[in-house]
Amino acid sequence: MGRSRGRLVSGIAAVVVAAVLGLLPAVSTHAAVPPDGGPSTFEFSRQLAIDAAKIRLARYVGANPPDTAAPTAPACPVASTDVMNAAASAGGLQAQLDPWSAVTTSEPELRPASTPVGQVGGLPVITCSTSRPGDGSVTRPTLFAVTLRDGVSFSDVARRYGVEPVLPVQPAGLGGQMAGSCLTAASTGSCVVIWQSNRLVIGMTLEGPAAGVGPSSASTVMTAAVPQLLDELAVIRGAPAECTAAAIAADTGITLLAEPVCNDGWAVGNSTPCPTDTGCLTSDVFHIDNDGWKHNGLVDHACAENFAVLGMTGVTAQELVQPCDSDARTLRGGSMAPGSTGQRVTGLQVALVALGYELPIDGTYGPLTTAAVVDFQTGAGIIVDGRAGRQTQAALGI
Repeated sequence: MGRSRGRLVSGIAAVVVAAVLGLLPAVSTHAAVPPDGGPSTFEFSRQLAIDAAKIRLARYVGANPPDTAAPTAPACPVASTDVMNAAASAGGLQAQLDPWSAVTTSEPELRPASTPVGQVGGLPVITCSTSRPGDGSVTRPTLFAVTLRDGVSFSDVARRYGVEPVLPVQPAGLGGQMAGSCLTAASTGSCVVIWQSNRLVIGMTLEGPAAGVGPSSASTVMTAAVPQLLDELAVIRGAPAECTAAAIAADTGITLLAEPVCNDGWAVGNSTPCPTDTGCLTSDVFHIDNDGWKHNGLVDHACAENFAVLGMTGVTAQELVQPCDSDARTLRGGSMAPGSTGQRVTGLQVALVALGYELPIDGTYGPLTTAAVVDFQTGAGIIVDGRAGRQTQAALGI
């Protein structure tokens, strides 16, 4: 990845920059589409894309609870403007998506069997729409997404959105099942299409000129949109992390005396002067997270093992300082795969977040981590298998 490596030595007066951390070019927060010739997450594994999408939607609901007034309408988490415009173009339509915002509501008509008696609450539904009035010449889409629970079926969702009778079809090349319904007036066409697979439901309403909006165009738009929507939910990637004393101070309030040594999403430096007689025996350690730098505390920098227990991989730790016990369990390597857990998975996740991927750093190799690895492998031009084996770890530098 072209990143420079720094080494620490005991007794340094302050950690100084060994070299500048090389960064990948910044990309947009909707950058799931891989380079030409590589598989998308959906193409690699529909199940992975769906599982990651459900996790992403659940995280969004957690941050934006149903029926809670927000000071400003949050951005649509289901689809970017570019993807919806591309899907509409596939159906021969011009979409109107400005501004494109979301709300989360609790839908009482979609009441799961697990809801306690006496409570009205239903499933959280994320809905994205435009608040601009239509002028009749363009199509105004609305997207909604919901994860089903026991007691709520695809048919229930269809009835809620007026798709009666439910005649699900297997969309060619898409998988899952889809159903839809359209009404056409003299000047306006209005359609509702819903798609479901593995208990994830994505729906869409289209309203626009009667000559363009109908069963054929609505079905085409939905079929074109679903794979891209799942890819956008499965893989969110922004700009790589900035590893500087200023960035660390802004996120943690801790001021370093010099620029930190940076490696694979970790930073090491000193926030207090070193004693003149012994030099610094400890260093401040930080790691990047989705919302910025986090302080791990003061660590004895005499041995690589002391860094590895924080979640660094053995490779990352030993690029900072030599081990005192080269046989230490925390320095061992090996492949990681979906389902793996532990500190080495944490090190993998930190390295991915440092490149701009948005995923939880929890030491569990789940769908969001797998999807990020698939995307990274695609961009790196290495074997795409979703596993962090020797080749992938080498490409990441961990």
